[in-house]
Amino acid sequence: MFALFKLACKLLLSWKYTQRRVVAITEHTDTIDTCPSSVAQVNKEHVYLLYKPSLKAAIATAIAAGFLGFLQWGHIPSFIIVAWLSAMTVVLGCRVYFYFTFLKTQPETEEIKYWQQAYIWLTIVAGAVWGSAGVFLFPEGEFQYQAVTVIILAAMAAGAITTLSALKETALPFLFLIMTPITIHLALGTSELSISFAILCLVYTLFLASASINVYKAFHESICFRLESKTRETTLRKTADILEMIAKGEPVPNIYDAIILLYESRHSGLRCSMLELHGNKLIHGSAPSLPKAYCDAVNGLENGPDIGSCGTSTFTGKRVLVEDIASDPKWAKLKDIALAHDLRCCWSEPIKDKNGKVLGAFGMYYPHAAMPTPDELHDLESAARLAGIVMERQQREVLLEKLHSAFEHAQDAIMITDFEARIEYINPAFEKFTGYSEKDVIGEFTTILRSTQHSEAFYLNFYNHCVQGKPWHGEISIQRKDGSLLDTERNVSPIFSNSGKIMFFVAIMRDLTEKKALEAQFQQAQKMEAIGTLVGGIAHDFNNILAGITGNLYLAKSKATDTEVQQKLQRIEQLSGRATGLIKQLLTFSRKDSVDMKPMLLKPLVQEVFALLRTSTPENIAMQCDIESPELKIFGDATQIHQILLNLANNARDALEGCANPKVTLSTHLFDASKHITTNHTYFKPQKYAQLTVSDNGIGIAEDELEHLFEPFFTTKEIGKGTGLGLAMVFGAVKRHKGYIEVSSQQGKGSTFNVYIPLLESNQSGIAIAQQQGLMTGNQETILLIDDDADLLTIGTELLESLGYQVLQARDGAEALSLFQHHSNDIALVITDVVMPVMGGVEAVAAMRNIQPKLKAIYTTGYDKNIATNKADVAADDILSKPYNIEILSQRIQLKLNHT
Repeated sequence: MFALFKLACKLLLSWKYTQRRVVAITEHTDTIDTCPSSVAQVNKEHVYLLYKPSLKAAIATAIAAGFLGFLQWGHIPSFIIVAWLSAMTVVLGCRVYFYFTFLKTQPETEEIKYWQQAYIWLTIVAGAVWGSAGVFLFPEGEFQYQAVTVIILAAMAAGAITTLSALKETALPFLFLIMTPITIHLALGTSELSISFAILCLVYTLFLASASINVYKAFHESICFRLESKTRETTLRKTADILEMIAKGEPVPNIYDAIILLYESRHSGLRCSMLELHGNKLIHGSAPSLPKAYCDAVNGLENGPDIGSCGTSTFTGKRVLVEDIASDPKWAKLKDIALAHDLRCCWSEPIKDKNGKVLGAFGMYYPHAAMPTPDELHDLESAARLAGIVMERQQREVLLEKLHSAFEHAQDAIMITDFEARIEYINPAFEKFTGYSEKDVIGEFTTILRSTQHSEAFYLNFYNHCVQGKPWHGEISIQRKDGSLLDTERNVSPIFSNSGKIMFFVAIMRDLTEKKALEAQFQQAQKMEAIGTLVGGIAHDFNNILAGITGNLYLAKSKATDTEVQQKLQRIEQLSGRATGLIKQLLTFSRKDSVDMKPMLLKPLVQEVFALLRTSTPENIAMQCDIESPELKIFGDATQIHQILLNLANNARDALEGCANPKVTLSTHLFDASKHITTNHTYFKPQKYAQLTVSDNGIGIAEDELEHLFEPFFTTKEIGKGTGLGLAMVFGAVKRHKGYIEVSSQQGKGSTFNVYIPLLESNQSGIAIAQQQGLMTGNQETILLIDDDADLLTIGTELLESLGYQVLQARDGAEALSLFQHHSNDIALVITDVVMPVMGGVEAVAAMRNIQPKLKAIYTTGYDKNIATNKADVAADDILSKPYNIEILSQRIQLKLNHT
């Protein structure tokens, strides 16, 4: 008796321990680490494991049921055994039917719930049938047959651990249904042995329940591990595919879609999007599962802290998790469009490059409010990192494409060399500059470009400077492939690695041919400017000398009585006139940009130019002047007409170098465009023109150069022999006269330039033919004569006194002003030089008119008379150019004195 009590106590203690263990295990199964695969997928695997041994279990059950019925036959009423076996047969038939139907159907995840419920109910029914055996097949008073029933039921319960533990909903109900009736039946017995067996059955049941839970856990972990391994394998394979897409350079939108679809496949109901950050704008990158209307709504939004999860994420650079879009303030502006498309929660991770710069955002959406699981957070972060690789690579590729395009289309030659000066890259401009193709120079040293223009010391210094990591800039002459030389400006920059080591050099070369030509042209233009200034100064001084000579000639002629002396003086006067004409040409040459448009006869201008050319042209060149229409009248500027003819004639003379029987012809013609309009003159107005023609029989002009002939700085002459400004000036001057210029040329046969200037109509000419009125004398009026040249002051005084005037002298404007203040009422006229020290003539007259507003004045100058006009409000008729004609001076004085 004591032994049985001791055994019962032990069994009770064991039962209490087992109870705590079962509770702990049950609680643990409720908190099993969430399987990364979907719950439905895991459940499907559990159901498949459940059905897999179903046929074998049915056979074993049939054998066990038949054996139990056979052993109990004769000890239990036969109709009970038959009824029990019939119920068991129905259950087994259903299990076999469902087994074969399941194998045939192979249900998918969404159908698995039905098969799970069917199996649970079959198991419950089977457990109930087996449990009934503990009541109806338990013979009274026959211990050995009772023991058989208990053993068979215990064996069936133990067998259920391996066949039914794939689901908790099947194993535990079956276990308790099969063992509870027999345990209760034994517990209700009156003997100690029966109670002891009841306790033993209870403890056994609890142990089996614990084992069942452990087996279920093992099944669950195995399934999760297998699915996770499969998922990881799939993810790795798809990630590898994505990396391969990146490596192959497939379109970025396709890669974005692949990344999103990869992570969407890992979580049921998940939808993802990817936004790029361009400046301060959020640009749609990819969202294959999101509605187009939603993508369009967020595309182009301003980045900010309240632009949903992605906008806030890109703005702050931090992860943003929104559990419920409907209530989160970050979604206040966008929640209506999001909720309208069944988007309820959104988690966003900023996409960054390796330096931490935000490039965009990766977002995850669910149709229900939720916070992410650890696995979803891991996927969110992984997706953002993978997208960052794509975006950073895309930006680098775009930048590299721009750099490559810039290199390829650069006008300067670009060359990349390694540390040892081997050429690794050249751009098309390099080929154009040097004549070397890429095939010629890749792998060659830069010494292939060396010329003999620089010493070895120069190249050694250049190399040492570069290998020290210092940029080099300077001019260097290179030798082209054809052996010719090219002056270049070269910039060499060393490119360093992160460790500070020189990786390669970038050299940029610019062709200096045009620059040097422009410099030469500019120097030539400066030289011409300096010559013009010098000529102007010489002409001024020479005019003063000529003025003194002509004045003395006039006085000498008036006093000479000898005929021979008169003839000699006349000859000197003629030579002085020629000198005056020469100085006039020099002043025309030195004039800047003064334009004095007025009616004029063309014949005298052409004759003046021809005379000047005749004296400056080598005697071996024949010069011819043909004036067919001597009365041609134009409205123009004499200086510019001179320049037009001089430039064209000088170009013609230069084109005759090395030519046999050289000849230059100047001619004028009347051209009536109304009668001669042809396809070559369609732009002419139907009127009459003065046609100026300059032709030569020289080398001619190439056809491809004709269209550039009048461009500034374009010249067909060698460097140093032409500025390229002459014909450009001619073109501008012709246009200023509202005319046209044409050129025809044939190489080896000469060139012809035709200038067409509109003629004045007869009623527009306004040309007054001056009628000689002879010498005009005065009536002892007082004239104030001002000149800084003492000789001119002396001879001028004598001339004016000989004409019947009283003269007051002053050597500059200040002295004249002081003198005028004392004799203002006596002075009738002021004759003053324009340019003088201390105070010029224009300023002096202006000061005098402050005292006597109606003061009359005549200005004289040895410079271009337009200088006075430009300096003050001085009429051209008030100016006399030195040396002036005495008769004209006398007439101008009388005109001023008699003018009211």
